[in-house]
Amino acid sequence: MQPSPIPRTLRALASITALAIASSAAAQEAYDGAYFKRVNLVVADIDRALTIYRDILGFDLDRISESSPDSYSYPVFRFDPSAKLRFATLSAGSEQVRTLALTEVRGMELPRPGVPFQTASVIRSADIDEDFLRIEALGLETTEPKFVDGREFDFHERAFVDFDGHLRSSAKSSAPGRSSGRRSKPLAAMPGEDPRPCD
Repeated sequence: MQPSPIPRTLRALASITALAIASSAAAQEAYDGAYFKRVNLVVADIDRALTIYRDILGFDLDRISESSPDSYSYPVFRFDPSAKLRFATLSAGSEQVRTLALTEVRGMELPRPGVPFQTASVIRSADIDEDFLRIEALGLETTEPKFVDGREFDFHERAFVDFDGHLRSSAKSSAPGRSSGRRSKPLAAMPGEDPRPCD
């Protein structure tokens, strides 16, 4: 009488599962370097800024709180001690918790960032055309769109300047031939620029 193959199958499955768990744990422990926690934007009006970052770009608002007089933001940003601060954190899904912060400053005039801009962030957009229709409806400055047609992806990117002068870029990548119907001549990457999708 032949022994049943079921016990051997179960042992094999158990071994594969154990190896997968060990491999996953090793992968999680492998990286112990720099970790991007969040970017903090100084704004004059949190509620106005939320019309962009929450209502259009889709970040989830976690909370808004009043900052205490001994907040670390005062010495870091060199705010006038008499200014009043409010602080908001926003998340982008479960993997990017509180990755964006807004610090509202009241009681002092905020200088507008000058040109050329010295910082920018790229935010993935689910519907870049619709987002920019709504951004332009707010009267904000925007750039012309950039399209890159590639073998592995089509890449569509546009930039805008928010109410407080912060430069932001939104991008969307898709399978070849599936991006927006508008086209421009494919652009070569500028020095130091990576033409691959932002995600």
